[in-house]
Amino acid sequence: MPTSEAQLARCTLHGLVGDALGVHTIDIDRRSDLACLHVELDRRRVAEAMALLMRTISCAEFGSVRRLDRAA
Repeated sequence: MPTSEAQLARCTLHGLVGDALGVHTIDIDRRSDLACLHVELDRRRVAEAMALLMRTISCAEFGSVRRLDRAA
């Protein structure tokens, strides 16, 4: 997404899931003026979060969604 939309996306996700957002980072590519958000969500919230972002930021694109491999 354009870097100008990155803060809106972060705030939108926080509004949806609050502190459950977990780890998140934003990579900014100044040459292309694009931002990439990397977020960690409970798997039950992924579809809801994606739908909300698509409604809020029409130019949002999604990469791979994968399960985290964590030791219990």
